[in-house]
Amino acid sequence: MNASTQSPAAESTGNASADQAKADGMINETSYTALNNLFNSLNCEKFGSELQYRVSAAAMICNKAGILAGMAGGNGKSKNGQLEKTNYRQSQQSTGMPTASLPVSLSALQSQASISKAAPKYGDSELVSVSRSSSYHPQPVRVDYNTYRDKKGPPLAPRNAQSRVITNYGVSVSGGGIDFQAECGWDDIYNVDKNGQQFEFLEELFDGRPGSKGRKGMPARDLREATVYEYTQFERQINAWFDKVSTGRNNIV
Repeated sequence: MNASTQSPAAESTGNASADQAKADGMINETSYTALNNLFNSLNCEKFGSELQYRVSAAAMICNKAGILAGMAGGNGKSKNGQLEKTNYRQSQQSTGMPTASLPVSLSALQSQASISKAAPKYGDSELVSVSRSSSYHPQPVRVDYNTYRDKKGPPLAPRNAQSRVITNYGVSVSGGGIDFQAECGWDDIYNVDKNGQQFEFLEELFDGRPGSKGRKGMPARDLREATVYEYTQFERQINAWFDKVSTGRNNIV
């Protein structure tokens, strides 16, 4: 498109219209501020980082809350959405899907989320949930069931919030501004076999394993895919962000 015939950006057109409406006495100062914030948000690279943070923080907090409550992911593979208790140790009984809404105040959300820029050790994630110090990342060592027999945490999280399904959960953001995608998952969770070779094992825990020769198999304990609770919290954060950039008000609850 030729520059001389290119339509003005939505921001400049909208802001100019707001200026004119204010000058003509058609809108008051509050409405003028709201319109300017809204038009700025249409070209809002500067606002996008907060939206990305809100979604990433909500994903990490919800992952932690769901796991500690003994709940599965949103793919419907688990009975009643609950992770089946373990037999080799006394894992906690599921307490049901979390119901508490996350705060929409950005400062309150930040205080609830433990987020750090991901070190290269965390694979593709750019942000990680770090309940330990950000430098904690032990080399995988060979462990067996006996290592965890005295742990009382929920299924897949024997050490509760210190378990790797929480601390090594990460979010990778692609795109910019408000046109972005957030991919969530677990990075660098390995065990070591008897030959000293590292291997990933989460997928097997998620998928389960059929029994053989009269032996009981391992039930699927799948954390993958977002739950209705998580989608509700994402929507709540997006609405809070839009309200903030369109009105200029900071959310306080």
